[in-house]
Amino acid sequence: AMEDEPVQILEGEERDMLDQLFVVMKHTVNHGGRIFGFNIIGFDLPFMAQRAAISHATLPLALYSFYRGRFNWCDSFQDLQLRWLAGQRDFSGHNLRNLSRLLKLPIQKTGDGAAFSGLYHDKHDEAIEYLKTDVETVRALAKRLA
Repeated sequence: AMEDEPVQILEGEERDMLDQLFVVMKHTVNHGGRIFGFNIIGFDLPFMAQRAAISHATLPLALYSFYRGRFNWCDSFQDLQLRWLAGQRDFSGHNLRNLSRLLKLPIQKTGDGAAFSGLYHDKHDEAIEYLKTDVETVRALAKRLA
């Protein structure tokens, strides 16, 4: 989702989806925008980078740096979980579902990401709604914390 625009769901071949997403991310980074996520640094971005390597998608250099043996995502990525923790090191209980309830966000996290693959194959429409709700929850949290 961009700004307040409707959520768009990419479907199709993994490589094509990743390439499309990376084009949008690179454009956002190159134009000084921010990309919000919840645990985006700890899970989403590493997962996408690994899937890109497997599927032969191209992870743009604009999204990361590798210096002196250390991998770093660019500063445009804003991890709302890290922002909420404000330096705490204990992540337990600090998930999107709990935080959306605690802050009484207008959109509440539903479902379980660990079960998404099965849901996508068995109940496609429910899986798409799960994704949209997840994005809208993160959007509401970004507006609250950013």
